[in-house]
Amino acid sequence: MADNVVKKLTEEGLLITIVESCTGGGVANAITNIPGASEVFKQGFVPYSNEAKIRLGVRKEILEKFGVYSLEMAEELANVGILQDRICEEKIVSIGVTGNLSSPFEIFVAVKFKKDIRLEKITLTNNTRQKNKEKIISRVLEMVLEVIIC
Repeated sequence: MADNVVKKLTEEGLLITIVESCTGGGVANAITNIPGASEVFKQGFVPYSNEAKIRLGVRKEILEKFGVYSLEMAEELANVGILQDRICEEKIVSIGVTGNLSSPFEIFVAVKFKKDIRLEKITLTNNTRQKNKEKIISRVLEMVLEVIIC
């Protein structure tokens, strides 16, 4: 899946930035494992703690109003990714991922490209942490392709 993402980003002349929490850099890792990723991957952030999220630029009001595990927080992370990049927003696909890998296994993803933002809540089964991360990473990559193609 990551190879398709890198290929499509390259073809379209797009760049990707990632702000992921619960996946611990897994989405960035999947993308950077693909040859040619340096042409499209700008940067990634793993603000695991709330303090790190705020230092990166997450608005404290979003954290207090909606909590760290919410679609609003995922969207905020995607927005922060664009702000950190400081280049043309029209060329950036930005990803925000947050959630809980312990019960109730709820993950929140935002993929933003131009004016389009895709938000998704993913509820996982009681697999191992690693299996859950793999499922999340796969779905995030699918979402990236969906937003680029549409």
